[in-house]
Amino acid sequence: DLLKDTAEIDLKWYKKMIENYIQGAFGLSEMTTTEQKGLDAWM
Repeated sequence: DLLKDTAEIDLKWYKKMIENYIQGAFGLSEMTTTEQKGLDAWM
């Protein structure tokens, strides 16, 4: 089924679902904006 209109996509719902997935996958308690760091910062 193709969408007739992009407005049919509930972006807020998708955003929340992705946040919940990431929280579950990485064991994060909440999604907060953080500073992005390279892999060298972890070593």
